[in-house]
Amino acid sequence: KSKKMQNQPSNLDLVQVEKVNSVLSSELHQAEIQEVLSLFVQKIQDLSPQELAEFCNNESSSEMLQILLVCLKDSPKLSKKLSKTIVNEMFQDFQESLLENQAELRLLEAILQTSNDKIFAHFYQNFFKGRIERFASHPHGNFTVQKLILGCPSKEKFEEIYEQELDSKIETICNFGKATGIILAIG
Repeated sequence: KSKKMQNQPSNLDLVQVEKVNSVLSSELHQAEIQEVLSLFVQKIQDLSPQELAEFCNNESSSEMLQILLVCLKDSPKLSKKLSKTIVNEMFQDFQESLLENQAELRLLEAILQTSNDKIFAHFYQNFFKGRIERFASHPHGNFTVQKLILGCPSKEKFEEIYEQELDSKIETICNFGKATGIILAIG
């Protein structure tokens, strides 16, 4: 796509979005929607580890997973199933290459924003603890720190993260020139 095309708004205007939302929110369609979402989750669970890795690393399919996670936010059981499948296969341990993979980073962000406390704790402990400064200094990783902060499941967890990871490093993080979103998230 040309740069000019990328910067133009999509053809889906606000009125169309409102129409879609009203159709999707009608009680008549809720059971059907849940059935379709359940089928999507099952299909993803049925993928081999290699297929899932390819799915998560592809920008388009990663975006689909991100949207699916958001759609499942009000379906805790399905959301947990999908999140666990992705976490167990893709996000067991931090690897530096994650910072260079925007598709995986955005998927990680979606999981942080939609996950339960246990999955959030897994990511904090295994990915961010001791590395927030590294994420914050990275052109793509700084957005992930914002999502970590915004996805904190409790005030206590936020305070723990702030005291252990951010408080003593906030000046350094600000010097990276990418801290505006992080500061707003702390806000």
